[in-house]
Amino acid sequence: MAKRNKKSAKKQPVKNISPKGATKKVVAKEHDGKMLSYILLGIIALLVLFIRSHYFDLPFERDEGDYSYLGQLVLDGKTPYLDFYEQKPPGLFYTYAFIMAICGSTVKGLHIGFALINLGSIVFMFLLVRDWLDDWVAGIAAAAGVGILSMTPHLMGFAVQSEHLLAFGTIAGLWGMVRGFKTGHWAWFVFAGVELAWTSMIKQNGVFFVALGGLLVIGHFYFKNKKFDKEFWRGVGAYSLGVAGTLLFVALLMMIQGAFSEFMFWIYEYPKEAYISSIPADVSRNLFNTTLNNALDGYSFWWLLGLIGMIGIWFTKLPNIVKLSGVLFFILGFLSIVPGYRFYGHYWLHFVPAIAFCVGLFFYTAKHFLKERLNPNMLNYGLLGVLVVGVLYNVSQQSDWYFNDDKETYLRTIYGGNPFPEMKEVGDFLNQKKQDGDQLVVLGSEPQLHIYTGMRSPSKHNYMAFLVSPHPKHKEWQQELIKDVETTRPRFVVYVNHGISWATYPNTDASIFNWFGTYQQENLRLIGVADKLPDGRVNYVWDNAVNTYQPQGTSYVGVFEHK
Repeated sequence: MAKRNKKSAKKQPVKNISPKGATKKVVAKEHDGKMLSYILLGIIALLVLFIRSHYFDLPFERDEGDYSYLGQLVLDGKTPYLDFYEQKPPGLFYTYAFIMAICGSTVKGLHIGFALINLGSIVFMFLLVRDWLDDWVAGIAAAAGVGILSMTPHLMGFAVQSEHLLAFGTIAGLWGMVRGFKTGHWAWFVFAGVELAWTSMIKQNGVFFVALGGLLVIGHFYFKNKKFDKEFWRGVGAYSLGVAGTLLFVALLMMIQGAFSEFMFWIYEYPKEAYISSIPADVSRNLFNTTLNNALDGYSFWWLLGLIGMIGIWFTKLPNIVKLSGVLFFILGFLSIVPGYRFYGHYWLHFVPAIAFCVGLFFYTAKHFLKERLNPNMLNYGLLGVLVVGVLYNVSQQSDWYFNDDKETYLRTIYGGNPFPEMKEVGDFLNQKKQDGDQLVVLGSEPQLHIYTGMRSPSKHNYMAFLVSPHPKHKEWQQELIKDVETTRPRFVVYVNHGISWATYPNTDASIFNWFGTYQQENLRLIGVADKLPDGRVNYVWDNAVNTYQPQGTSYVGVFEHK
């Protein structure tokens, strides 16, 4: 009997003794959202690609034409700063050449190439924010932000501008850095250093993003360990290796090609003497205010979310370096548009990633404050609903821009009276007349004509604004161009009588204008005119009809052929 009582004392399973009708509280588990995030990312990418496809035939403005033509010259085997020049680092020419080698040297090919660059920015922005915050909703919001903001019309979002390349390189480099933080592998820091350093070899403004990467690496390891230990120096050293290795590679490339001194002159000496601070303060202020207003027009929702996110993230429990990243990105992104104090719309394209990044911070902050009150999955879907509404509202408000087939109206609205539509018509006209081996000189800063026609210039001077700049060498450059034209006698000469195309500074030498007045009378035959009338219309007069035509406008494009 005692044994039976002992056995009965063994531990028995506890029965449910909850009162009848009572229910257990179940805490919903948040879905990882991996598949849904990829689907949404794909939708964003397709939407942006669809909108951009309406601009695949958009004619170039002068910067697009210049960089594209110089990329073509690299493919021809020409050496930067010896056979042609620009006040930009050589990474610009080689990157354009790479895109043209893959997508072609046509207007459409370049637009497709840059559309792919924009899609890359969207993908890397998603990965950057998702991995940095461990939040896929924030990543999707940031991806949508960079996709939408990079299409801002008055920021020249549909152009094949170099600033899109800076944006891509910055986002990809920062993502590589975050991967280094997460995995501890030093190779990711080298990758980040290479990517961010390459942005500074596309455009000097990229140095601000190199600084951003350095500050984040230093801050991450210092906040993590509170000391300068082995891990700190390994991360900082790997990043520094990537940066220094990239810059050394470019310098050695220039040395091997015998162009190092010219390289240093064009990327440092010339901008210092003739570009930076050469614009009046009142003009600079007007440019800033006008561009800011245009950037916000139809896009203020995204800018507002970004500003709130940059501030709101400080009230979360994230590590200090994560909170600091938004502020640093915003400040250095803004500083990247300041050099030269020109504030042109396309400069703001490499500020856009900072705003989009902070949009991601906003969505993370919103989740932080609402997560205790709402089901986590319903919260995610609610925030995604807000994002969808924001995207659809932007598309509806900007539909006249996004789905516009009238490219001339677009060019006139964005670029004012610049002769960009005229240059496309001139290019079509020349394509009917040219033969293999024909050469072309454009007197005016409209090198896009070389892309339209495929004809090369016999001179290294392809952007006339340099020849009438305040730099002491501008007289020498004028004489070099005059000699090139007189010696090679290119079949076609196009003269652009437009103030902005030349951008002549006060007190610069006028020899080139005086020379052309005499030279064209003695050596050239007028075969076409694109005449901008006072009412804004353009008269296109070709071939024999020009013999009796007198230009009526103050701006016109004259097409000449050597006799």
